[in-house]
Amino acid sequence: MIWALIILSIILFLLFTIIFSNLKIVIDYYHGNDNDDLKINIIGLWGLFRYKLTVPVIEMSKDSPELIIKKKTEKGMAEKDTATDTKGYTAEDMIKGIKDIKTLIEHVSGLYKVVRNFLKKVSVDYLEWRSKLGTGDAAYTGMAAGALWTAKGSLVGFISSFMRLKKMPVLTVTPDFQAAVAETSIKCMFRFRIGNAIFAVIKLYKLWKGGKAYFRTKPLSIFSKEKTKTV
Repeated sequence: MIWALIILSIILFLLFTIIFSNLKIVIDYYHGNDNDDLKINIIGLWGLFRYKLTVPVIEMSKDSPELIIKKKTEKGMAEKDTATDTKGYTAEDMIKGIKDIKTLIEHVSGLYKVVRNFLKKVSVDYLEWRSKLGTGDAAYTGMAAGALWTAKGSLVGFISSFMRLKKMPVLTVTPDFQAAVAETSIKCMFRFRIGNAIFAVIKLYKLWKGGKAYFRTKPLSIFSKEKTKTV
């Protein structure tokens, strides 16, 4: 009986530890002319869980109208478990993804409210977005720089209305009136409790309405109550 209580106490302790621990998502993206580099680090359980995704290659296929993405994933504390994968995404794949989102909205009543309540508990520890822009023409460069400033301000306003900004975002737009150039760097970190994410998923499951939903892409099929077939 004593051993059972000890084991139960340990299980409850681990469960509460996971629920109240934070999950950090660090995003580092750089685009320079034709070069793209995306790094996503997911850190949880005070550094015990680590997942790193690196996308060094994002390019258009020469043989077909596909977006080729090469990615490398690393797992674990020592990040020894490494895998490399290359995939191609067509316009048809993107259309299927949009249709899946529509299907998800139709099958989950109150989806917007659940997502909004969850995002209110997400903190943006820092956001840095620096850009350098030039079109080769001074007049067009000035117009493009102004439009980019407007887009950045609108996006930050959208983020601040849904999430909690811990620091004032760092936004810069550097116009180059002499040459055609397009460079941008985005660095940010999101943080939320694992328990809040778990409760949000539970609420989505409770609000699920109707029977089986047909999803065209594999990632969204996990929301279906029955196993669905992907195309």
